[in-house]
Amino acid sequence: TPVAFAERFWPAFLFLLMAVSSVVQREPAPYDFLLLGGMLLFLFSGQRVPSGLVWPAIMVLMLLGGYCIGTLIARYPDEAFLYMRTSGYLNISLLFFAALVWRTPERIVPAIANGWIVASIIAAVLGILGYFALIPNAETFALYGRASGPFKDPNVFGPSFIFPSLYLLHRLATRRARDALWTLPVLLLFLLAPYLSFSRGAWIDFVIAACVFLLLTLMTAPASERNRLGSLAIVLSILFAVAVAWALTVPEVRTLFLQRFAVAQDYDSGEGGRFENMFDAFKMALEYPLGIGPQQWPHYSNSGLFPHNIYVNVFVSGGLISLAGFVGLGSMTLWVGIRALRMNPPLPGFLIAGIATFAGHAVEGFIIDSNHWRHLYVLTGIILGLAYAAETRMRRYRSFA
Repeated sequence: TPVAFAERFWPAFLFLLMAVSSVVQREPAPYDFLLLGGMLLFLFSGQRVPSGLVWPAIMVLMLLGGYCIGTLIARYPDEAFLYMRTSGYLNISLLFFAALVWRTPERIVPAIANGWIVASIIAAVLGILGYFALIPNAETFALYGRASGPFKDPNVFGPSFIFPSLYLLHRLATRRARDALWTLPVLLLFLLAPYLSFSRGAWIDFVIAACVFLLLTLMTAPASERNRLGSLAIVLSILFAVAVAWALTVPEVRTLFLQRFAVAQDYDSGEGGRFENMFDAFKMALEYPLGIGPQQWPHYSNSGLFPHNIYVNVFVSGGLISLAGFVGLGSMTLWVGIRALRMNPPLPGFLIAGIATFAGHAVEGFIIDSNHWRHLYVLTGIILGLAYAAETRMRRYRSFA
């Protein structure tokens, strides 16, 4: 039957989609083609969606609508339209992921997470081997002398490991001890790879996400899981410290670490640096409350750079309308996710890992443009889908009570 086919097709499709999600050095990437095909199939197959997605959809329309208005005065409309094409399908994709997760979370979310782990293993291995120049064309996977794997930027490479790392940490805390034989080495790999990206934003993101994950788990998990998680956190901290100490014995690693560990670089706070550019973009956003159009700020900036702040970037691109939609969508995602934790949601460990990762990304957004991070939209869909599944199941329970 069509229903039985869908139950088999969507988990396999999402596993494959996520398994190739790290290969994004060139656009459109394989992930983009697969995602567009899956979204069209979902649309024409008449799949049901949760009623709660109305509000996220409204926020997405506000975000994109503001971009459209800003494009009307854009100096370079071709660049603005190209940006909107990518931004449009990515934002719509979060609704696609949320709807699929809502239908059958126990089938869909593990498929996404396992595919993400495969992609992360590939990315980590390529990034580490490239960094140490152990493979041909190593510089392709270590841009700017920092591990980047098959990503276009080490600052995207690093944050992509956070959700799979927290997922594996959850597995270690809830599965049988023998599961650690493969989980622990992979988790250490996922910690070492973003370290070698030398992305300060990724490091901060990782720490925030881990703290939120531990806090939410300690607040909601059974005592046995809390104790095991605490022990794991101590063991992993020791192992990671040993791995970092080993890496620092390599002179090139030690030099780059000391350089990147500084709170602010010359290009951050100097004249024409990142912070000044960010402030100038914010001032122009205030002068043009309807925006100047996506991808336009570098043409106004003295440095020719983007704001390196996702909130300022959205504000200057699409004005107050886009900013309200973007901030509204992010706030709503965190709110419904945290609220769902009190409703006995399906797969609570995944939900906590998603909320924690999203919170870390939200903070990192103040120092980086994360508008087109593919995994950010998958993450949003997971949180919304699990939250709406929890609400739906609670309503059904009450109706039969």
